[in-house]
Amino acid sequence: MRPRFLMVGTLEPRKGHRVALDAFEALWADGFDIELIIVGKTGWGTAYLDDRIRRHAEFGKRLHLHSQVDDGDLATLYTGCDALIAASFAEGFGLPIVEAGHFGKPVIASDIPVFREVGKGAAAASFFEAGSAAALGVAVKDFLNSTATAKTGDASWPTWSESATQLEDVVVGQKWYKLYEPKDPRPLALRTDLGTTRVMAPLEEEQRAHRLEFVEGPCATDDGAALKIVVNVTNLSDTVWSSLCAADGQLGVTLSYHALDAAGQSIQYNNARTNIPFVLVPGDTIYLAVNVPMSLKNSGAEFVEIELVQEGNCWFGNPLRVAL
Repeated sequence: MRPRFLMVGTLEPRKGHRVALDAFEALWADGFDIELIIVGKTGWGTAYLDDRIRRHAEFGKRLHLHSQVDDGDLATLYTGCDALIAASFAEGFGLPIVEAGHFGKPVIASDIPVFREVGKGAAAASFFEAGSAAALGVAVKDFLNSTATAKTGDASWPTWSESATQLEDVVVGQKWYKLYEPKDPRPLALRTDLGTTRVMAPLEEEQRAHRLEFVEGPCATDDGAALKIVVNVTNLSDTVWSSLCAADGQLGVTLSYHALDAAGQSIQYNNARTNIPFVLVPGDTIYLAVNVPMSLKNSGAEFVEIELVQEGNCWFGNPLRVAL
């Protein structure tokens, strides 16, 4: 029987199904006789992916999609798989990892903090660079070359009592994961200002330190009107960034792009902005997308250079060039 790898979760851009499909296409081309089983309904922004899966030459053979399963069928799929793949590049928790732990199945997961935490309870866990199909391919090969396929074990999850104690420590003991509060207390601040962070001054060069990395794309949006490109942005400065700004609309930090022709000449410099939701604090990473209108590509755009910008001040520099 072929080794079977399972993915569970709604098809959404952040879930990494495109990464897994790219990785398995390369593995199949290299002669690996393995199966990829995807469980999840089609969500927002992934109509192109659903179509790609259903039109794939391996669909129904070594590539399977289950849009709807009941609990019994899902349990059967977990029992019959060799490992779970969790390829998300942004996630709130990662319930499939918990489920895989319940069934004693190893996990191959993208290397994001929440998966490192949740993966501690898996029977076995290995991690790969988030968003990298090549890295996932290597992780699958390592799994196949190891004894992991023969391993099962009990996940070491907290008991209900231990979980309740942890929650009490947070709510009563104030042991929060993170605190967002101003450096200087403002006891007389208006209630409407609470939770609102605005950028009120131009950022100096050291306050714009950052890392910008490609994640995926370009992929057509569901309506076919634009190409979506996803990147991650890491704030390497000591300053909090926000897209909220002064009343005149200046000084907010956003993500945008320049459109270039085949010769690298700019054909449209200023384009739509993508806002930072809430804030991006020093050391944190956020995933953002830009949507490039298809009309711009049809007008001769061959590349975009994606870059952070502070309105009314400057572009951050060091743009990320992506071919359309």
